Amino acid sequence: MHDFGSTVLCCTPSYALYLADAIKDSGLPREEFRLKIGAFGAEPWTENMRNEIEEKLGIEKGKGEIIFEQALLILSTMEGKMFL
Repeated sequence: MHDFGSTVLCCTPSYALYLADAIKDSGLPREEFRLKIGAFGAEPWTENMRNEIEEKLGIEKGKGEIIFEQALLILSTMEGKMFL
């Protein structure tokens, strides 16, 4: 994510927290990561998890659940591409 300048992360909430810990352990400053958007789903998550993801990854949490297919549609239209 650091080397490629990723701005979007799509995964389960628990994997997002795992990645946040890996970023911290890497020694690279979080501010060097360009993440802006997170699309998380496929497992239940609590408001505490949402807050922790927002804090650790520095991205704004969404206001609701999103399923993977919705995430692909949203992201594909942002880039002018369609993945179905």
